[in-house]
Order: sequence, then structure tokens, then C-alpha cells
Amino acid sequence: MTQEAPTLRASRLGSSRRRPRTVDGHRVCAEPTCETVLSRYNQSDMCHLHRPVRFPRVRGAVVGEES
Repeated sequence: MTQEAPTLRASRLGSSRRRPRTVDGHRVCAEPTCETVLSRYNQSDMCHLHRPVRFPRVRGAVVGEES
């Protein structure tokens, strides 16, 4: 008896055919003292420096915390 190697199938990263969302027009950061021109791919009305910090939701247990 001979064992065959398992077959692995995968798809390439970035194979999505959907285009990224864009915003039309010349936009500038909403911060009054900032003159940064925003990218057409930036959905926010503020640049990276002035956008409020957001933390993603993390699932699971916190390591090192005693119950």
C-alpha cells in the first residue's frame, strides 16, 4: 500500500473582482487648522492624524486576567 500526499487547494489573495469604494471631488480634512488633501479612497472626512481613535472589537478571553 502506498499513501498519496494530501491535496491542498487555495485561491490567490486579492482575487476579488470588486473595486474599492471611492469618493468624488477634492476634499480636505475637516479639522480647521489642517490642509491635508484626502485620498479618494478615504471614506472619512478627516485625515489619519485627526480621526478619532477606534479600537476593534476583540473576541475571546483576556490572557493573564484572573477570574
